[in-house]
Amino acid sequence: MSATHLFVCSLYAQAALAVRSTVGKTGAIVVTDSRRDDLGSLIGLWPLHFALPNAAAMPGIVVGLHNPFMASSVPLVRSACEQAAIRGFLDWLEVAAGRLGTLTLNELRLDGPVWKELEAALDQRRQSWRSVDEFDRPLVDTRSVSSQHNYLQRLSGKKRQSLKRKWRRLSEIGELAYTHHVGPELGSSMDEFLALERAGWKGMSGTAMDLSDSTRSLARDVLCSPQYGATRIEALRLNGRPIAMNIHLCVGGQAYFFKPAYDEALAPYSPGQLLHFKTIEGLYQERWATSIDSAADKDDQLGTIWVDRRRIGRVLVATSRTMPSRFLDA
Repeated sequence: MSATHLFVCSLYAQAALAVRSTVGKTGAIVVTDSRRDDLGSLIGLWPLHFALPNAAAMPGIVVGLHNPFMASSVPLVRSACEQAAIRGFLDWLEVAAGRLGTLTLNELRLDGPVWKELEAALDQRRQSWRSVDEFDRPLVDTRSVSSQHNYLQRLSGKKRQSLKRKWRRLSEIGELAYTHHVGPELGSSMDEFLALERAGWKGMSGTAMDLSDSTRSLARDVLCSPQYGATRIEALRLNGRPIAMNIHLCVGGQAYFFKPAYDEALAPYSPGQLLHFKTIEGLYQERWATSIDSAADKDDQLGTIWVDRRRIGRVLVATSRTMPSRFLDA
């Protein structure tokens, strides 16, 4: 399973897509190579959403499958088959997509290997594309420095002192402990997370995961499923009670920050930030992932603690080599 499989493997994708309905149709471009028989002939899979035009004279658009529970819309490609898979994707878009006008890829990792191959293929075909809405997403990357001490030294002195002071003040109330939960522990830990999230502003606004059948199913039936096997829950506990919890999705050394929750009555102590602080320590001590992508939007507060960066953007692509680049000016 590649990191992208976290979001588009069938078990996860079906549940995530059920969270909110969309106008149009969802499908996928499948690229096969009959010459390969080592692991089967599939070399590429690109889940897409097709938005149909309202008027006959208007072109439709196609969007890389994406919603709030999917942090990337890149295609899946088999290692060592990147060029053939991407050529198959682009050929299908040009020949078989009919009246589609543009392809939109949201939250694309612009320094990632798949986009680099796709960019090279588009340029070689002289097929227009444009990157917009670029920003640097917070990231924790253990390859940037060798130890947790060196990483934490990259935080501002003011931030380090603030976190230490708040940890000390919370410790005066009771016993603080950092825990993590995987495998058989996920069911009970997920119940704690859902209750903690529901007790805060998300519960008041009706957006907590436990308040919707579809999001509750995603949390309990998918993320806790042994068949998915990519979920890790971190917790900061005060006298055994969770006061901050984070869900991470991890496979192949790459983790994504999925969801946070914290006790808002303790907001002056910043329990969520303290948990991020302890997560970084645990990441270096246990090496359970090489990096954690925050999956955050631009200007997220995580950037004060997660000091590495990953370039993210939205890419507009002409689905045909004959489409003028001016159609991407939006």
